[in-house]
Amino acid sequence: MKDHNAVLGVESLSDVQIEAGKNCIVRVYDFPDALIEEIAAGTLMSLDPDGELLEFDEAITGTNLGTGDGAEKDFKGVLGSVMPGTLVITDSTETFTDNGGGVLVSSGDGSGSVDYLTGAWAVSFAAAPAADGAITAAYKPRPCGVLKHTAEEDETEGAVIVFGEVVFGHLSVGGMAPSKAELALLESINIYPVG
Repeated sequence: MKDHNAVLGVESLSDVQIEAGKNCIVRVYDFPDALIEEIAAGTLMSLDPDGELLEFDEAITGTNLGTGDGAEKDFKGVLGSVMPGTLVITDSTETFTDNGGGVLVSSGDGSGSVDYLTGAWAVSFAAAPAADGAITAAYKPRPCGVLKHTAEEDETEGAVIVFGEVVFGHLSVGGMAPSKAELALLESINIYPVG
C-alpha cells in the first residue's frame, strides 16, 4: 500500500495532515502560472506584489519601481510585505541595501527606509537617476502561510493555512526544515507550529 493514493472525498490518503488544530483559517490563492512541478504540503508560502503564491524561499527580482528623469532624486512606493535584510534598490549607479532594521543603506550619500509589514519604501538618491534609467528592486516577501495540500503539476491555485496550529514535522522551506527565525516569522502571523 506504499504507493496507494485512494481518494476519499476531496483529500487523498497520500495527503499529509498539516493542520494541528480545528480552528485553522485557510485561504485559496492563485499561482502566477500553472505549476511545472509539485509543491509539497507544509511548504511555507509568500505572496508576490500581485497577491499570487510563491514558495517562501523564492526571491522577487527585477521589480520596476520607476524611471529616472535626470532631475528627481526622491522615490517612494509600496512592494507588499518584505523580509528584513533582503531588499535591494538600485538605479545601476547607486544601490540601497536593507540593513535588516528598516534602513536602506546607500552605496553613495543617499538615504532610504522600508516598512517590512506594508512594504512601503522611500529612497533619496545622492544624484538624480539618469533620464529613462530604470530603478529596480530585488527582495524576498515575508511568509503568508503554509500550503495545506500538495499542489500538483499544472495546478493554478493552492490552499494556504493563514491562521492556526500546524504540524511542525511537516513544515518545509526549500525542502529543508524551517529555521528558528522562520518559525518566529510564522508565529508573528499567528501560525503556531506544534508537535
